[in-house]
Amino acid sequence: MIRKIMLIPLGLALVYLFSNPFFGGLEYYFAQPWAGYVQLTLFIALPVLFVTTGVIFREHAQTLLRFAGLSSCILAPLAVLNAWTLAPGPGVCYGGYGYFIHWLTKYPNFGPINIEVLLGIICVLVSSLVPAVFAAYVLSEHHRRIVILALLLLDVTCLVAVIIKLDIALLLAGFSIDDPIYYMGPVLRIGGAISMTAEACLKIKPKGIP
Repeated sequence: MIRKIMLIPLGLALVYLFSNPFFGGLEYYFAQPWAGYVQLTLFIALPVLFVTTGVIFREHAQTLLRFAGLSSCILAPLAVLNAWTLAPGPGVCYGGYGYFIHWLTKYPNFGPINIEVLLGIICVLVSSLVPAVFAAYVLSEHHRRIVILALLLLDVTCLVAVIIKLDIALLLAGFSIDDPIYYMGPVLRIGGAISMTAEACLKIKPKGIP
């Protein structure tokens, strides 16, 4: 049951991404401060909830503590609902998924598309969605170390590019004006990568180490 519930953020992110070309107005509703504060509350409360439940129901403590450790991975897909980059405008402005889609074909430099924008979209999507895929995979009955390592390397590689090009500016802007729409994307992506790294260290440790 919990494994199915944990896929809700990933499902919500996918619905948002695929519906944007047809219902672009969805971006407006998620770009409200309340949406950012809901995500911030979940980011803090979800691991606390799993740990507390594990203390109460000791027979399921080990499983619930694992969910607590992976909670950042579970929530990481919600990063796509937030700001993706700072944008020109009066004051501090940002562009989201729709902004990137708009610029993808506005100034093409590789056939009909702009390759830099395409790479940016891919890196943001990978660093936001892969942590949830990773969590689902490591919680399955059968998993291989090489797949765990490959997912981690893929996520970290894309995340480093996103942090350098986008997230540092978003964090500085978000904390300066106290708007979670700006900083929750970076927080969720980085939190997911940290959670993945911790879980991967437990899964791929050399044999013989307790």
